[in-house]
Amino acid sequence: MNLAQLQAAGAFVEAAPVKTAVTWTRQNAAGEEVSDSFDVWVRRRSFGTLERVAMLGEDRSKSAKMLSECVLLGDAQEAITYEQAYQLDPSLAIVLVNAVQEANAPKA
Repeated sequence: MNLAQLQAAGAFVEAAPVKTAVTWTRQNAAGEEVSDSFDVWVRRRSFGTLERVAMLGEDRSKSAKMLSECVLLGDAQEAITYEQAYQLDPSLAIVLVNAVQEANAPKA
């Protein structure tokens, strides 16, 4: 296979982010369950992204780094910093990790 054939076969990850709907459910201060549904934009993971995350030192969160590399918020597609991703409520972080996995899952 040559380079053009590889590209035609989808060997290179597209840079355009994928719009993904998410629902975040949590308890509010009164102990009531509340949910918010919204869209996030997910950059698909390339080999370079995976390698950047894998090369982090043991004192850094690979999951927070993956979220900061892949998740964009709002119509303006704002990036989350590593520090912001690290400070996310765990219930929201799980929703966003699932969105990254969904956007990167092979399509049948």
